[in-house]
Amino acid sequence: HEAFLGNTLHKIAGEKAGIIKSGNHVIVGRQFPEALRVIRTAVRRKRGHLWKAFAVSGISLGLSGGFQRNNAGMALKAAAVLKKYFNFPIEKDRSLKGLQYHTWKGRMETLHSEAGTFLLDGAHNPFSTQQLVRELMKRRDMREAWLVFGAMQDKNSRKMLEVLSRSFTKVILTGIASPRAKTPGQLVEEAKGLFKEMVAVQNVREAVAFTEKISGPKASAVITGSFYLVGEARKLLKGRSRHNAQSAADFTRTKADNA
Repeated sequence: HEAFLGNTLHKIAGEKAGIIKSGNHVIVGRQFPEALRVIRTAVRRKRGHLWKAFAVSGISLGLSGGFQRNNAGMALKAAAVLKKYFNFPIEKDRSLKGLQYHTWKGRMETLHSEAGTFLLDGAHNPFSTQQLVRELMKRRDMREAWLVFGAMQDKNSRKMLEVLSRSFTKVILTGIASPRAKTPGQLVEEAKGLFKEMVAVQNVREAVAFTEKISGPKASAVITGSFYLVGEARKLLKGRSRHNAQSAADFTRTKADNA
């Protein structure tokens, strides 16, 4: 949302800090020093209370990605503040259990289908794509994957593609079913010189079909760039899985009927 928030850390932090009201409790996790200075100033001006949260360790999390440990730490700190200062009946053991079992569709989510393995992540800005690349470096199953990428008009997709090109050599650039989306042609111009192989398609259905055709049943792809794109991909892949399961069930019933 750079068109509204600004294109520097100082400007973005200043806009975000605008939500701080008089006497508010403000919780921050790991932050860029420049952004933290802006937030501190805003809290001081509003006579608020600033709390620093630290990454959670020692337990497994339902959400994939190392960056989720920072998010979990902020959630726990927020729960502690709500309990101490606002008398919320929060039990830490139940909070920890929630972190262990909570999942988020479309955020570092892996789906399997007859077309192969697909990792869906709604990374939609340069910073979140950096986090995605960092996590993908740990996954051997995604080292030969195709990148399927689509983005909205208000996103810095050129920078996102530069970041993603550090982990991918081949990309499928796709349109999204929204008038706010960038066209495959626009994305092709932005991706020039970044990848060894580049393909443009009209939609995610064509992208999935292409990976299946070019790579066979062991195809793998990372679908990212927009939550809108991830939503379309998830609906498609889930639908194919349900269709295959129903077809298998019908086949089993037919065999039983004919026995």
